[in-house]
Amino acid sequence: MDKEIKLYGSIGSGGIDCLGFIKQLSDLEKSGCKNLTIRMHCYGGSVFEGNVIYNSIKESKMSIKIVIDGIAASMASILLLAVKDVAIAENGFVMVHRPTSGENGDADAHIASAKLLQDMEMNFIKSISQRTKLPENDVKSKWFDSKDHWLNADEAIKYGFATRKVDAVAKELKTLDKGVFASMELKNIYDKYESSLNNNKNEIEMKQELIDLFGLSNLTEQSSDTEVIDAIKVQFEALKQNANAGKKQVENSVKDIVRIAVQQNKIPHNMTDTYVNIGMSTGIDSLTSVLGNIQPKMRLIDMIKNESKQVVVGQKEKSQWGLDDYRMHAPNELRDNPKLYDELYEKEYGVK
Repeated sequence: MDKEIKLYGSIGSGGIDCLGFIKQLSDLEKSGCKNLTIRMHCYGGSVFEGNVIYNSIKESKMSIKIVIDGIAASMASILLLAVKDVAIAENGFVMVHRPTSGENGDADAHIASAKLLQDMEMNFIKSISQRTKLPENDVKSKWFDSKDHWLNADEAIKYGFATRKVDAVAKELKTLDKGVFASMELKNIYDKYESSLNNNKNEIEMKQELIDLFGLSNLTEQSSDTEVIDAIKVQFEALKQNANAGKKQVENSVKDIVRIAVQQNKIPHNMTDTYVNIGMSTGIDSLTSVLGNIQPKMRLIDMIKNESKQVVVGQKEKSQWGLDDYRMHAPNELRDNPKLYDELYEKEYGVK
């Protein structure tokens, strides 16, 4: 499993702290990561925290490479020495200089600080000498003379700080060179790259966002645009097929509900299509609610079973029939039932 993290900003002092970085490496190793890319845009910072980060990179069980997106300055240039594979953007820079510090206190405190800086400097010179194959005295005279020394991509590769060039990420930076850097503060140079990197987010980070969104686990930011687009097309086709299958399932359910309503005599058969359309447009829950409020209509065959039950004649029930009603609608019953005739006669004329 391959992963990528960013080392952007400063080392220590509210930036990249060594404990957080070590935990990040440890978590990646536990997750099964084998190959790690550290994308770097860093203007240095604390030597002490930087040394801890350097050691954690060097001792990691993962195969680690560094890609310089912008600058690797000061302590960040030393971190490059912890790995063998360092790529640098074609407009990227490495900056090397003597370690510095600000000290408050008495003379003894300043003497102790100076001694510490000298020890740090000798360690850096030794490490750079091993990487560049230059004698330590040449390294000291070349880069440790109290000046900032900016190396462009070609120079960084020449001296061994990097091994290869890659396409620029901060593509808007076309005018910066070592001559411009000489008149600028380190933080201002960093900010120029930072601004360009953020403006380039749509090209680099958006690709990763799409990869994450569609779960394209076999692709990375380095995959071509064509590979990402083709993989997304496959995902869309799968989503489309799933959507069609789901729509068909809903349609079948709606038709079943309407068919049952017809069988229950809640709605006439010729209204089937109308209620199916209602279900497809408003949803199954809405359809069942509408049909649930409709009472089944009684069929005529159920209303007239036999003469012994009450039936409707016009607007009058049989229990309310008078003598004339029986004469018109049930004369035989009136003839065969003298008692009924006498009751109706008395009710009609008031005499037996």
